[in-house]
Amino acid sequence: MNNYFRKISKFEINNSHLYDEWIKIATKHDLFNRTENFNSDEMNTLPNYYRLWINYPLHLDENMDPVGCALRARNQLRPPYSFDKLIKDFQGTYTEEVVKKVGTFIKNKYPVYNLTSIKYAVLGPKSLIKAHADISNVPRFFLTVSVLDGCYMEMAGERVPMNEIGALYRMNCNVAHSPITDSDGYRVTILFDVQIV
Repeated sequence: MNNYFRKISKFEINNSHLYDEWIKIATKHDLFNRTENFNSDEMNTLPNYYRLWINYPLHLDENMDPVGCALRARNQLRPPYSFDKLIKDFQGTYTEEVVKKVGTFIKNKYPVYNLTSIKYAVLGPKSLIKAHADISNVPRFFLTVSVLDGCYMEMAGERVPMNEIGALYRMNCNVAHSPITDSDGYRVTILFDVQIV
């Protein structure tokens, strides 16, 4: 059992509904032509990592571009987010329903943390992000939306399969990790960041 990346709960979700919402809003905002790419020579391909924000920093508004949110947020050092302030495209959606259910679970299970940014974090087919560690003393949470055989999180030399829909994982961010998608489909997760209260 890998204590750095482990499943802490399971949610019954309609993953095809979430996937459809993600792809619709991603396409609307031209995510696939505007995204940030990570280069890698390990799989002889150009891995793609797509981020689509679900909520937004407090200094921005609900009409925020969910693709460009990260760039505008970087103008502030760790800008405050609100769990309840969703980008307009996600208001009244199934994504909002799932995010609130999972977010409430995280807040109740770990009252020492406040939820901050929430986003769809998607790794393209036959892709990986090279091993790296985030400078953080708090965990990160992943809800699996669309995962196929060949989706892993590699940590501390161990590959943890991510092939269970609706699984919620807790990850120790300051340990070197490498998301891997060795399949022909997208690995779609919803990522929940937290900070200490």
